[in-house]
Amino acid sequence: MTEPPRAAPSAAAIESIGVRLRRSFANLRVHLCAVHDDRGEALWLSEGFLGPDEHYAVLHAFERFTGRGAPAVVVDDLGDGRCAAVLRVLTPKQLLAGAVLVIVDARNARGEAALAAFRTGPVETLLEELADLLAPAAAADDPRPSGGPLDPGATAIGRRINLPIPASQVDPDVDRLFAALRRTAIALHAQQLVPLGDTAGAAHYEVLLRSGADATEAPHTMLARATKAGLASMIDRRVITLLLGWLLKHRTSWADAPPVFSVNLSATALRDEHFCQFLELCLTKARLPRGLMAFEVSEQACLANTAGLAALAALLDRLGCALAIDDFSGSRASLELLRVRALTMVKLGDNLTASLALDDGKRREFTGLLQMMRALGLATTAKHCNDARGRETLAALGVNYVQSFSAAAPSPLDTVLESRRPDELRVM
Repeated sequence: MTEPPRAAPSAAAIESIGVRLRRSFANLRVHLCAVHDDRGEALWLSEGFLGPDEHYAVLHAFERFTGRGAPAVVVDDLGDGRCAAVLRVLTPKQLLAGAVLVIVDARNARGEAALAAFRTGPVETLLEELADLLAPAAAADDPRPSGGPLDPGATAIGRRINLPIPASQVDPDVDRLFAALRRTAIALHAQQLVPLGDTAGAAHYEVLLRSGADATEAPHTMLARATKAGLASMIDRRVITLLLGWLLKHRTSWADAPPVFSVNLSATALRDEHFCQFLELCLTKARLPRGLMAFEVSEQACLANTAGLAALAALLDRLGCALAIDDFSGSRASLELLRVRALTMVKLGDNLTASLALDDGKRREFTGLLQMMRALGLATTAKHCNDARGRETLAALGVNYVQSFSAAAPSPLDTVLESRRPDELRVM
């Protein structure tokens, strides 16, 4: 007789085990404890939110857990005085049911004695209890035993990120690239969108990634390799966690008239099946003012993955974050994007603004497009407009903002706190 399927584990039951597990490691000075299912998704967090280093530690551990002779605990040094210990959770039939992530002080996670502290009798009992909760989902998702061989190319990273290109074209050493992305020193800069004419409202900034010895270079090579390997959303994760940390550090600065900080997401973020979960977890835990963070996606990425766009837009709408479409072309297909939930801004593609200089017909088309966007309540931004006459024309036509190096050059994020009022940067 077949046993009927059991109900999904309750959040309360998982939290109960998670709290007891965290207490079991109290002598190791725990920074964070998390429970993950067999796909690596976080089901419960003791505090804070998972950054890119923590996510990588879980992915790395799942790589190790699915091989033959898999260890019971995988420890990764995060390089910032902390270590990530990931504990394997097995069912009685040796199926991988999930994992427990424990972030502790690095000095408390070295040597055999430290490893033994993660596998004490009370901890083993709690892991067995957790396995009983997670076992139905694990059995339904993957009938293979945890020590069984993997399909060719079915790495933990590959299973969790839907690569946009054939596997044969992916960087052959994705894990090494992934580790390199973690080690690359980066900094965040901000570029203000300068208001045109009588545009009012919050100051808007696009957050830009910089690297290099003086942290002023756009990391084109790193971004290109990450995109080719399907790992661009991991850079998105890193930018988001760095920005959140900075926003939280200066939380009191956003009490009155908070600005808007927009992060440009990669096309991979729309394909990454866990990105929305990561974003929701981060923003929910941060508890920052609604509207302080926004996100933008290129028109090309939106049209290539309308389902992913819809999922992201629904999440942003729920969390109170705005969405912008970048490099908008004004094509017939692109017009369908203007009614997407959470959309508040359209960044016009260079082809649209360049058409103004062609003839009166193109200008009438452009004006009609702007009128439609205003009717929909959407703000507009023109990019790469570096001459005063062009900005005067755009302001007269009703474009709301201009974003260019001549209008406002990118600068380190901290300068936003010291910057002048938006009115002093106004053009026209």
